[in-house]
Amino acid sequence: MGGGPGEPGGPRAGPARLVHGAGRRHVQPLHLLPVLAVDAQSRPAATLSDVALTAVFLAAIFLPPLAALFGAAPTAGLTEKRAPASPPALTGHLRALKTFPQRFDAYWNDAFGFRSTLVRSYNRLALTIGVTPSNKVVIGTAGWLFVGQDYGAVEYYRATHLFSREQLVWWQHVLETRRDWLARRGARYLFLVAPDKHTIYPEYMPATLNRVGTATRLDQLIAHLEANSDFRILDLRAVLRQAKAHDAIYEPLDSHWNDLGAWFAYHEIVKQVGVWFPGVQPLPLASYDRRWVSGQGNDLAALLSLSDLLPGERLTLVPRTPRRARWLETHGPLPLGSVALSVSEMDDPSLPRAVVLHDSFGDILQPFLAEHFARGVYSRQNRFAAELIERERPDIVLHEMVERSLMTDFSADPTEVTRAWPDGGAEPRS
Repeated sequence: MGGGPGEPGGPRAGPARLVHGAGRRHVQPLHLLPVLAVDAQSRPAATLSDVALTAVFLAAIFLPPLAALFGAAPTAGLTEKRAPASPPALTGHLRALKTFPQRFDAYWNDAFGFRSTLVRSYNRLALTIGVTPSNKVVIGTAGWLFVGQDYGAVEYYRATHLFSREQLVWWQHVLETRRDWLARRGARYLFLVAPDKHTIYPEYMPATLNRVGTATRLDQLIAHLEANSDFRILDLRAVLRQAKAHDAIYEPLDSHWNDLGAWFAYHEIVKQVGVWFPGVQPLPLASYDRRWVSGQGNDLAALLSLSDLLPGERLTLVPRTPRRARWLETHGPLPLGSVALSVSEMDDPSLPRAVVLHDSFGDILQPFLAEHFARGVYSRQNRFAAELIERERPDIVLHEMVERSLMTDFSADPTEVTRAWPDGGAEPRS
């Protein structure tokens, strides 16, 4: 049971004193002002560090939104390969009102004041302590960077998501359908897979990304085709692994092979082309001089917006004699798409005509391959461009795809040829 005020167990009334008078005892509160005055005098004055800390705290809160509002913050410096979100329009439509918070959040995340400075500082700090700051990039050892989670490369490297039996049969059908469709048009089909950097240089991958299995999707597909089909993929891994023992064929800060790595791939490609078209032979490596170029070979550093701090350098091959192929100006995209073309020609009608479908790994291959085709049409896309092939009527179609693309489904569709040209190609299996 609680006592009354001033008694043990009762609520405290603060400092008090006992007063005697007229035969009565009563409690009178102490006057607090002298006590407070003494307490204030005993406190030390605010130090300069306290003031500075408060100022920094307030600046961190108010400067970014004010800078964004008045456009005073720097916006350059980030390499995100996307357009920033636009300010959301607020209309009276119910749907627009429902999505406004999400759209504004996306806009504010991009427009936040000093965002580029903060992102770059965070990435630099994370890189310094060896922590991966982005799903786009993996921080390896010895200063090496690798393609990250956002592109399916990590799952591919760890072999955590392998092909099912049904997927392997599907890929077999896709490749055979393309080959047979081209054969009816008098053309050959060469499908090749460009190895990811982590396939050739796994020793620089972080130990935290352990391999779950030893076989990759490419291993599965090659083994399945060898057991069930006469279609063969041009596998470049063994050649590049052998080459890396003597030369740098990928750069530490870049995701692609350099010119030397591309030359080894080109050498294998043209050797196979020569089987079908005798007389076509690759140029020897001695035809080129090696040069290191600064400020290139750092696309992964650019994804972290640190290309100025990590400029990188790339090994290039410069031909000792002028290349014979000439490049034509192209106007407009593909007939049914939005992919620009590169076109090369040689004054030698005995050479085959080619359509080359490729991703970014194929960009470096173009000048090498152009020396061996009377006309080469190069289209940077993974889809099988049946309409382009029908228009160009090539003797051979080269189709290059980076290894991690095997994690996606968009590049494996046998109905592409029947949709574009219903009179050709086998009907897809149900």
